[in-house]
Amino acid sequence: MSGEVPTFDRGELERLQLERLRGTLARVYAHVPHCAHAFGEAGVGPDDVTTLSDLARFPFTTKADLRANYPFGMFAVPRDRVSRVHASSGTTGKPTVVGYTAGDLDNVVALYDENAVIYPPGVAPIQGRESIQAFFTKDMADFAQAGLVFALGADPAGGATGNMGWSSGTWAVKDKDGKVVDSGWYFSVSKKVNGKWLYVRDAWNSNHPTGQ
Repeated sequence: MSGEVPTFDRGELERLQLERLRGTLARVYAHVPHCAHAFGEAGVGPDDVTTLSDLARFPFTTKADLRANYPFGMFAVPRDRVSRVHASSGTTGKPTVVGYTAGDLDNVVALYDENAVIYPPGVAPIQGRESIQAFFTKDMADFAQAGLVFALGADPAGGATGNMGWSSGTWAVKDKDGKVVDSGWYFSVSKKVNGKWLYVRDAWNSNHPTGQ
């Protein structure tokens, strides 16, 4: 990676934003029944977007909508393309669910520094984006095959001083029936690099003894 950051003038940026906005609206309109219905109720469709300000004509998607379509009604891709599922703790109602495809993995790995180190439970430390991507690729495939859901606990902690930051909280893995099959704590350290926060250390432990 060169480390160069692409720059746009205002017109170029708005054209890119409009292109991606129209693509997103068209995708959810075609593949998410809730969105097709909500757009219809508001009297709008993807082709009605000709400027960025047209977004104001579209309905919001609320947490209530996510819960009403629990668990997978808001997914815009078939379930066999979803490699991993994350969910909220659900302490205030039904959990909200987010699915990740294999293509999303690149975005996840981009959140790590080039020389970041992760410390998964029961595994030797893994250093560098390439190795981290290989680990997550296998991990996501294993989760998808087993039908497991990863959930972060409520009320995580965190803070920042200067260009360093940290976050900590709990996590749990649930099976298809919602039973917790593993759980633990995580602790992450981030550093601001060229104005962007990147993970430099990411560790999570398991409350389950090795081999169980």
